[in-house]
Amino acid sequence: ILLVGIFTLFSSALNEEGDFEVLFSPEGILGGFVWAIGNFLTVPIIQNAGLGIGFSIWSGVNLIVAFVVGITGFGALLPGESLNKPTMGAIGIALAITAL
Repeated sequence: ILLVGIFTLFSSALNEEGDFEVLFSPEGILGGFVWAIGNFLTVPIIQNAGLGIGFSIWSGVNLIVAFVVGITGFGALLPGESLNKPTMGAIGIALAITAL
């Protein structure tokens, strides 16, 4: 993460004074908020469900949400993709969830 931050810093645009330009991104704020909520809820999930079940549920939900967002898109931020064989995609998701 540190290297990504350093790379981002040195690849950022410069303003007239030669300083790095800081850009406000509402999508970044929203993503950080969701990430922080997920990190905050990790401890109670592990305490109540256990490590194996908690992370299996967590991974399964992440897998399904990523698949659905990849197909349908996410508003104007991310256009949806079309699958050549949607049944094979559904079978792959089902097998991955079963493997958890």
